[in-house]
Amino acid sequence: MSASDAVATGTPRTGSSGSVPAADLTARSGPRAQNGGGGRSAKRKLTGREKRNLRLGLLFISPWIIGVAVFVIYPLIYSFVIA
Repeated sequence: MSASDAVATGTPRTGSSGSVPAADLTARSGPRAQNGGGGRSAKRKLTGREKRNLRLGLLFISPWIIGVAVFVIYPLIYSFVIA
């Protein structure tokens, strides 16, 4: 199994001897692992790179959002108003 297969399947990578460190065997899924533990649902701050990626993603998808709003949502709402 290659490193990319281990990442894709979510299985921990093993060393050359085939042993897996104990830290890699702990469960890292569920709500505690996602928000930092303790059962709190605090939002984490976005890093600069994540903010830039979010802005770029919204910029690239904005023509589709505008097109759907203008050609699908507006006529649908307007037809209900006329009816």
